[in-house]
Amino acid sequence: MEILVLGNGFDLAHGLPTKYADFLIFIQAFFDFHAGRQCKEEYQQFFTAIKGTSVYDEIVEHISTNNRLLKYFLNIFEERCGRGKTGWIDFESEIGNIVKRLEVAKQIVLQENEKANQNVQLPFRVQEIANAILLEQKNGTGEFGYFPEGFEEGNVSALVDGLKRLTRLLEIYLSEYVDRIEIKKRLPECKEKYTHVISFNYTNTYQKLYDPSESSIYCYIHGEARKDSSKDLCNMVLGIDEYLPLGARDSNNSFEWFKKFYQRIYKWTDTNYIDWINGFLDIYERLKRTAMPPCNALHIYVEFGEIPTIEYYNSLAAMNSERFVISSNDDFALLNS
Repeated sequence: MEILVLGNGFDLAHGLPTKYADFLIFIQAFFDFHAGRQCKEEYQQFFTAIKGTSVYDEIVEHISTNNRLLKYFLNIFEERCGRGKTGWIDFESEIGNIVKRLEVAKQIVLQENEKANQNVQLPFRVQEIANAILLEQKNGTGEFGYFPEGFEEGNVSALVDGLKRLTRLLEIYLSEYVDRIEIKKRLPECKEKYTHVISFNYTNTYQKLYDPSESSIYCYIHGEARKDSSKDLCNMVLGIDEYLPLGARDSNNSFEWFKKFYQRIYKWTDTNYIDWINGFLDIYERLKRTAMPPCNALHIYVEFGEIPTIEYYNSLAAMNSERFVISSNDDFALLNS
């Protein structure tokens, strides 16, 4: 059996603009176009082509709401570009910063409220996030005093809605804009046929270019970008790994929606890879004495510097493949053992 594991490096190696920064540039261009301003020609043509359609109207709907999460990302991106940086941004890392700092804010406020102290001082970075993200503040001076009643129903639900809208906008970008881009490059190493493909990407680039007959078996762990979707039906997972200690997870679940494991369960993303791996390991136990590995090849194609999530990596590494290759969009033969 031959397994291919895909990360974002695979799309980048084919020249596709699938970084989060590319998506934010697209959104900025849409703001300009919708306001009657010029934007880059490739965006201008696309927006003109979809204007008057349900896709255009849906983009307008999602950017027109008071989506503080989207605004926060755009502000960070513009600030970094303004400082002469590359404009690189990692949604997952930024979501992690937001959630962890709001978690700190919540705990501080709860402790101070127990002392009947309503004049709560938060650490600067925590207050910075709170001011930028939270929809309500108790006082009217612009200072953050303490969480108002209804925090769970108000701020958290608004943040969840913002994340859903952000994820749906990303899905539209990938399925409607990126999917139209003609890919001229082919990777010679992909001439090999794989029996199983595990993808952390939202796109179906490998399937479209190298396996149009769908002879391989696919598992999209984080969901798949689809045209016929919506904010509530989108099954793309965009979130963070668990960060709370084991003992605090059951009682502290204000920000569960922002965690990948929760979204994977809620959105019913593909988990077939578990059965594949268990099946491979079962066969391996039977063949161990013959020194014949059940997995002939394991090829992981990721973005340079990108490491597969440890829970998946350990499972894949346990399969004792005969040929193990890690590749990136910058250097194909990083590891071949």
